[in-house]
Amino acid sequence: MRISQRHYGTRKKLPEIGKYIGRVRKITDLPLAVGFGVSNNKQAKHFLKSADGVIIGSAVIKIIKDSKGKNAVQKVVRFVKSLRKGM
Repeated sequence: MRISQRHYGTRKKLPEIGKYIGRVRKITDLPLAVGFGVSNNKQAKHFLKSADGVIIGSAVIKIIKDSKGKNAVQKVVRFVKSLRKGM
């Protein structure tokens, strides 16, 4: 599968990965985590229907960048806690 630059970062619409996760589960018993632009509770819940965890990268980087160094850690912690609470 070729991934172009436009596929990186947070998204509004998420890919359907349930079938793919199902195929991967047939060949491994390891926990599976996915990260395709997850940036809110709704998206995290979407992926947790199929996967064991979600990976949040771009949304955290955006929070840090937007904070311009002011309270970045606290803002990231608040964001992650809000995601955990929503799951």
